[in-house]
Amino acid sequence: MLANLRDEGFGYNKNLTLPVSSRKQISSQLHPSRPAKILRRLCPLKGSGMTEPKASRPYWPDALQNPSDDTTGLKPWQWALERLEKSHNYWIATSRPEGQPHLMLVWGVWWQDAFWFSTGPRTRKAKNMAAEPHCVIGTEKADEAVILEGLAEEIKDRTIWKEIVKVYNRKYGGDVGPLLESSGGCVFRVRPHVAFGQDEHAANFSEAMTRWHFSQT
Repeated sequence: MLANLRDEGFGYNKNLTLPVSSRKQISSQLHPSRPAKILRRLCPLKGSGMTEPKASRPYWPDALQNPSDDTTGLKPWQWALERLEKSHNYWIATSRPEGQPHLMLVWGVWWQDAFWFSTGPRTRKAKNMAAEPHCVIGTEKADEAVILEGLAEEIKDRTIWKEIVKVYNRKYGGDVGPLLESSGGCVFRVRPHVAFGQDEHAANFSEAMTRWHFSQT
């Protein structure tokens, strides 16, 4: 269920009726008064741990005026984290082997300093990432957008699968584990290299546009 059923993988199905308890669980995770804290409560995996990315102004060659040297308007990384954790749907852009772009919606989770999702091995995005792992992830709300550029890596370790299934189940409800195993799905981790934040509600939109660079360890 980490990917969209409109592909050949597994994900959400609008015709699927969830139990009341699951619907309440999903609603509570999406309610703005209840920030998603489940990701931070899990113990880190061995070898993980990313330092907070460095904020700067994005390159904007066609700006009407040069940006201010004052960086106080830049968004804190916490602002981006909240949207990465709370987003219900995510955009994922990949490239076909011949170079044509492909855009799709998926369900997924932000966990262990990366974006995680799954899909079927025969889906277009899975085939694309097998040939070219560079991809772009975007949160669902364009007026408060967080956009990640990074590398997708297929994770086959079943121990990690069990942990990511727990995170996913608590966000969306139900139990994705048996479906993930029976469908022959693939789990992918996207580690960001750079991220961008745009907030249309900021007092000064251009001064609030932020780019974050990640140190790769």
